[in-house]
Amino acid sequence: MFDPTGLVGLMPHVVPDRYLHEMVAVGSGTTLRWLRGAFGGNATYEEFIAATDKVGPGSDGLLCFPYIEGASVPVQDDHVRAVFHGISGHHGLPHFVRSTLEGITYPYPALLTALTDRGLRVTSLTISDGEARSTTWNQIKADVLGHSLIPALRVEAPSIGAAILAGIGSGVFATAREGVDAVVDVNPPIQPTPEGYHTYQDLRLHWERTRDQLFPQLAGHTVSPH
Repeated sequence: MFDPTGLVGLMPHVVPDRYLHEMVAVGSGTTLRWLRGAFGGNATYEEFIAATDKVGPGSDGLLCFPYIEGASVPVQDDHVRAVFHGISGHHGLPHFVRSTLEGITYPYPALLTALTDRGLRVTSLTISDGEARSTTWNQIKADVLGHSLIPALRVEAPSIGAAILAGIGSGVFATAREGVDAVVDVNPPIQPTPEGYHTYQDLRLHWERTRDQLFPQLAGHTVSPH
């Protein structure tokens, strides 16, 4: 089902003579926000995710396909909707949370493949915005990708970018590079574990095979009353 054609957008960067390759995965943070809003009570995101620490990789067989807003990458269909698959009686809220984190992450390797297949070189991966705060989720991502991840220390990327541009415009920074060096700080890298990477290779392939079987059935249709 994976077709990288048209998957990667190319647009001019704000820095002269540079370009931005961009892929937008819809429904990632939205799916977790919906789950917390519907079932998390007054728990913070940190508390919500921390409850998954006793749930192992694969969420005891529970799979999440996080298409709250449709699917964009690596397969695109605006009409599909989210589903949890394989619910059993022993599954509790922590299983649903972890399966959501995993379901959001499983498409990431295909996105890296889309870049490398175009001849682009991926040297480092930096995480920003709210999800960069979660050590648990960052470790899942590193293990699924088999690649180290660098979490931003200050995660509000749009605000930081705006501050750098304002600094350039006001003459505080002579170049974008100078602004980045002055403003952007990162945490130590999150390294994948050999055991985690091996485990998630099998789990991700199972998720992908199940997705390919379910995907044609996930398109939403309005049913009119007779």
